[in-house]
Amino acid sequence: MQLHQQNPSQGYDAQALHASESSRARSLLELLSEAKADIRQGVDPKLLEQERSLPQQLNAFEHRKYQLVSSQHTEQELDEIKQKIDTVLAQLKQLEAQIRTTSPRYAELKYPEPLNLQQIQQQVLDDDTLILEYSLGKKRSYLWAVTKNSIPSYVLPPRSEIEAAAQTFRPSLTRNSAANLASELPLSQMLLAPVANQLGNKRLLIVGDGVLQYVPLAALPIPGNIKMSVSH
Repeated sequence: MQLHQQNPSQGYDAQALHASESSRARSLLELLSEAKADIRQGVDPKLLEQERSLPQQLNAFEHRKYQLVSSQHTEQELDEIKQKIDTVLAQLKQLEAQIRTTSPRYAELKYPEPLNLQQIQQQVLDDDTLILEYSLGKKRSYLWAVTKNSIPSYVLPPRSEIEAAAQTFRPSLTRNSAANLASELPLSQMLLAPVANQLGNKRLLIVGDGVLQYVPLAALPIPGNIKMSVSH
């Protein structure tokens, strides 16, 4: 996103959005792994063995290539190792295609293919829907407000500040008091103020990150008292 700020017309915001989606898919796989969920059930054991062995071969060939370029070598030696690397990469691509055909549910988790910006705008959004996608970072966080025709993006406070505001806000959900506004406004200002003028009567699709996955944004006071319909 810093590249987008330096060159706003180069499409770096769309690339960053796609990277954020890919990261979410990897995080889901890591969570399933930590939970010891057997996502490989029903997958051909021979394909799983190739899935394990081919990356090992690739790493070995890449290491050999590094050794060659770091020392005296012939062009033939370098060409041969490059050919071996290309062969393994082709085999990995073919393996992924086989798994997608024979075990699509496993493939969706192991080899996720997040929608790109054009696909999101064409397949998900209509004129009355707005996606708010958040990505929390150590130094700064980001918000993409994706419509059918645009993708404005905004820099938000660091993860720590948003998490602190969220922790203060969540207990207020169980209380009915005017004093709750004091705990609700900071988070609302962080998350919704940048896009307040775009909300209108839009139906919102919220894509949270980290603690925001557990925060009901529909309960936040909206800058300007705009009512909204929210889907998580």
